Amino acid sequence: MRTLFFLAFCFLLALPASAAETNRESFEATYAMYTGGFDVVEIDGFFKRTASTYDMEMLAFTKGLLGSLAPWKGELQSKGKVTKKGGYTPAYHRFSSWWRSKEERTIFAYDASGKFKSMELIEEDGKKSTDPIDPELTAGTKDMLTALAVMLDHLKKTGSCSVSVPSFDGKRKFNMVFKDTGDAEIKPGRYSIFSGTARTCTIEIEPIAGLWHDKPRGWMTIQEQSKAGKKLPKLWIAKPAKDMPAIPVRFDVFTKYGNIVMHLTGVK
Repeated sequence: MRTLFFLAFCFLLALPASAAETNRESFEATYAMYTGGFDVVEIDGFFKRTASTYDMEMLAFTKGLLGSLAPWKGELQSKGKVTKKGGYTPAYHRFSSWWRSKEERTIFAYDASGKFKSMELIEEDGKKSTDPIDPELTAGTKDMLTALAVMLDHLKKTGSCSVSVPSFDGKRKFNMVFKDTGDAEIKPGRYSIFSGTARTCTIEIEPIAGLWHDKPRGWMTIQEQSKAGKKLPKLWIAKPAKDMPAIPVRFDVFTKYGNIVMHLTGVK
């Protein structure tokens, strides 16, 4: 289920870097994940930004038959500062996952400069762990949501989403490598509320250090399958309304077992 959650939040919660240029300081967005033509996961995102701060939250959960067979829910939140130059400095990051009503929670804390300070892990049995993290694993990194925000800010400033951002997920250090693949059209359809031109960008995780397995697992398995088919996971980014910033409106993931597509289903 961690892989499922990674797919969900990679798609949804890229912080809209141009929010300050619109009349929306906060909004909600809803998405649906489809595989084999079935709607299997719902994703609800909440975004709020002021001149100096940002706050992002997401709730994702399985639904339908999958929800009955595999009742899972995940929540993700990142808070931080927006610098005078438009950069993003993380202050707090939380990841909570429920499997059959049992919760596991991970919390990152950062100092005033955005440097990683500590991690707290609360396991399903309530046991807390605050073991120190090797500084080499966290040096120069951001949480993954803030890393996505950096990409969109880069797209806004340069017209290209090609950028690499060092990130940390609690066990591993890696680069989130984004590559611009130009504009593409989303045709009108019953799955998405958006149609029109969107900027596309592939995502690749590049391991640096930490607890990586010798054989690919989870997201890395999907990534290797995608690379073998020469189709890396792809984000589609566009403005769903005139008064909104550019946000992800679609996400395509290619696997040997079938494709996974997530669509924007609502904004308010």
